Amino acid sequence: MRAFWLVILVMVLGVGAYALVGNRGESSPKSPEEPVAARSSPTPSTPAAPPTASDTVTVPQLDLATAPPAVSPGAQPAASPTDAGTSIESLRRERADAMMKVQSLRDQVTEVELSIERMPDRAEVLTARLSELREKVRSQESRADELAARIAALAAAMPAVESPLATATPAESPVSSKTNTPPGDVGATTADAETTISPEAAAAPADLAAFAAPARIAGFEVTPGKIETREQGGVLVDTRFVIKGSGTASDPFVVPWEMLTSAEEGFAPQAGRKQIPQRVAMLDGKYVAVKGYVAFPLAMDEPRELLAMLNQWDGCCIGVPPTPYDAIEVQLKAGAKGDDRFAISGEVAGRFSVKPYVVGDWLVGMYVMENAEFKARGAPGT
Repeated sequence: MRAFWLVILVMVLGVGAYALVGNRGESSPKSPEEPVAARSSPTPSTPAAPPTASDTVTVPQLDLATAPPAVSPGAQPAASPTDAGTSIESLRRERADAMMKVQSLRDQVTEVELSIERMPDRAEVLTARLSELREKVRSQESRADELAARIAALAAAMPAVESPLATATPAESPVSSKTNTPPGDVGATTADAETTISPEAAAAPADLAAFAAPARIAGFEVTPGKIETREQGGVLVDTRFVIKGSGTASDPFVVPWEMLTSAEEGFAPQAGRKQIPQRVAMLDGKYVAVKGYVAFPLAMDEPRELLAMLNQWDGCCIGVPPTPYDAIEVQLKAGAKGDDRFAISGEVAGRFSVKPYVVGDWLVGMYVMENAEFKARGAPGT
């Protein structure tokens, strides 16, 4: 038994001695040779002497012809036409919302007035409510007028707007594309219209007699505008809008939506402005082509009327409700058939009329088109 424990003790001592010797060998590994460059003492760098007054300093010359203009700290960058168009569209949406609120409040005013007649015992409470509603109506009307003034200011600052339909080069005409993309933003029109402008007509000088306007329309004064012929065809109206065509059934005026909506700058009866610009009045009685969103009456097999609009609206809940300036009441030459009845956008061309429908000082309608033809287009993005 003693021999057994002795053997165990020898084995334990041997393992411990081996472990001790191995750890010492691993704890002192050989250091790799350092590179000669690393072992050599670095030479301290001499600091550069500061420049003296006699030293020549070379200053790069600035080319003033190509240098960007200096901008003062408080100056704001000029808005691009695209930004301005987006701002106008946003303001129009806000104004449409304000006008809808005005109409809703006026309906409430009418209800309260009727309630006062039916319930004289509650006249005091209802009269207070009536005053409150009328104050809200005035507030929303002021808001709408303020937005209209801002829209007019932005529109006046924008450069000349030319419809892509009118700017098609002779090589691109006649156009008959299947792109199926209607306008969805301010004055947007695409070159897929089938309105044909011959190279001869595009290059011919415009007959300014076709742009004459009556002195008054529906009893409202027409303010004169500036119309200039263009060498490349068409006319420049009020230095802002380019129009091509002769206003006939075979060669209608191609008009951007911006020009139609600009009527609000001079004609807004609810704001005290009651002068119709010549650029709009001159379209009265002429044939006009315009593209936009459309809405047909429901539950009709072959509807012969539609509403052409700048913005999409389903007549209820989807889209932006139109204003009198960005909508046209259209009477078709023939009823819409087949899939055309379900179109949401397209091109209308027909005899255009400027017929301001004013109730009190509230403008209800402005534009009408008769004897029109409709060409459907696909939904946006298709």
